[in-house]
Amino acid sequence: MSVAAMTNREFLSRLADCLLDTAMVFCTGLLAILLTWAVGLISSHFLMMIGFFVAVFATSALLKYATVVTRSLALGQAVPVPDSAIFDYFRNAWAFAPWFGLLAVNVLGVFLWQTLGDAVAVIFVLILAPLAPAGIAVAALTRRFWVMFQVPGLIRIVRVLGRDYLRILAMWLVLALFGAVLRSLGGFAFSFLTVWVGCLTLMAVFVATGIALFHHHEALGIPVERKSREDRQQHAENAALLRQRRQVLDQAYGYFSRDNRIAGLQRLKHYFDDNPDDDAGWDWFINEMFQWEDKTPALALARNRFAHLAERDDRDAAQVLLLQCRRIDADFDVHPHNRSYARAL
Repeated sequence: MSVAAMTNREFLSRLADCLLDTAMVFCTGLLAILLTWAVGLISSHFLMMIGFFVAVFATSALLKYATVVTRSLALGQAVPVPDSAIFDYFRNAWAFAPWFGLLAVNVLGVFLWQTLGDAVAVIFVLILAPLAPAGIAVAALTRRFWVMFQVPGLIRIVRVLGRDYLRILAMWLVLALFGAVLRSLGGFAFSFLTVWVGCLTLMAVFVATGIALFHHHEALGIPVERKSREDRQQHAENAALLRQRRQVLDQAYGYFSRDNRIAGLQRLKHYFDDNPDDDAGWDWFINEMFQWEDKTPALALARNRFAHLAERDDRDAAQVLLLQCRRIDADFDVHPHNRSYARAL
């Protein structure tokens, strides 16, 4: 069943939400640094091959991550955080399909330019460039390379997306013109900005394609996860909270591993002082610390947790925690002022 096209406001809002995410901006910036470096190496006679390797490494990682983002958005999933997997050639290998497709098109374009002249090469670009988002779409949805060159499937994507497909092309053209203006300014700083804008432009095409696919998922028969905007936002907040907890735990471990228990507990105390609403964080930290070879830090934190539970008379949670600690250490004891409460349990 077809649906109405997105409004310009809706399209740009969704695009900005994804594209301006801190992790995505940082990832594209890092890859832009590598690509700027690669361009400098390629211009050197002796370091040219190293420059080509760096360029291949950076561009393949960028397009791989962009393809994974497109598929996630099309299926209604949360945008994945860029991690070491984008540099791993043996994980999610299907996501390299657009990179190989772009490489094949460029090689063919250069061949036509060298053999048949500028006019043929320009016509080739004008025919294929508008079909690029459709090729990205089918590669991300099917996870197969050759479907990018099956014209009927591409035409179907264009027809179903309709005005939203034209929005993707218009956005791509505007960002490409902005990049051309930066490139004309010259200088190293502008060279880096030009490459960064180019990376963001490429990412924007992939992101916009995923957004449009999700918007028209019924007409395309895409089995989406029907999550609301609030659900996706909550998922992102939970992921951010988990990263923060992990960072704090790593810092506390640094203290505990040097037998500085007071500093380790103090670091955890600062976390709970700054996040008073994260009551579930107590159990998370304790359970994670129970995985350590030395259980003493976890028992020390559990002793403080028991004091909090006793203060608010949460008898069920306090009893569960006490039994858990006694299974780890039969001689586990709470703070002196909590002993009568523990005996009552």
